Amino acid sequence: MWNNLSKGLLAAVIAAGGLAAYLFLNQGALRQQANENEKKAQAMEQQLAQAKGEVGKLAKEKEAELAKLKQAQNEMLQSLKKEVEAGEVMVNQLADRLSVKILDKILFASGEATISGKGQNVLKRVGKVLASARDKDKVIRIEGHTDNVPISAKLKEKFATNWELSTARATTVVRFLAESSKIPPDAFEAAGLGEYHPVAKNDTPQSRQQNRRIEIILYPRVQELAKELPKAKEQPAAVEIKPAQ
Repeated sequence: MWNNLSKGLLAAVIAAGGLAAYLFLNQGALRQQANENEKKAQAMEQQLAQAKGEVGKLAKEKEAELAKLKQAQNEMLQSLKKEVEAGEVMVNQLADRLSVKILDKILFASGEATISGKGQNVLKRVGKVLASARDKDKVIRIEGHTDNVPISAKLKEKFATNWELSTARATTVVRFLAESSKIPPDAFEAAGLGEYHPVAKNDTPQSRQQNRRIEIILYPRVQELAKELPKAKEQPAAVEIKPAQ
């Protein structure tokens, strides 16, 4: 009986020792897991702080960009005050875009793509403001627009349709601005949109006159926006914090 009791006590002691060893080892594993979770939490906090810093930086840059664009709008309005008051030029800022609409009558003779003396004077003033407002992340788009009156038979050999006329006028303005303002040629885009983007109904001489125009638009270069995508992909992914087992 004593032997059986001794064996039982011995087994109990061994079991208790095994349990203590198990608890000791498990406690070590729990401590290690807790340390890993703490490191991961710190890493996430650092990522969050970095992200907040980037957002704040971008917000300040955007605010400065819009302020610069607003200043350019004011300078353009002041430089073209006479033409704006006469309704020949319209200057507008929408978000991060600056638009200058110039009626064709002060730039070109009817059915022509050669810039008049008055038109050159206006474009020089426009180019001066654009040169100071533009940076490498901006593009200057020149759009040619017409009314819906078909090209006359007399002009058919030179311009088959309003598309050709609008394109010729847009490229002529681009070349003039590039040469007179010293803005790099790669900053420009030229597009002939013909009669297909009217701003007024083509049912009166006055409305058709509004549609015959050159639009000069300063806006962010698409390629620059695309460059931000790889940066976003390079950001470290959120880490997973595992619960202690």
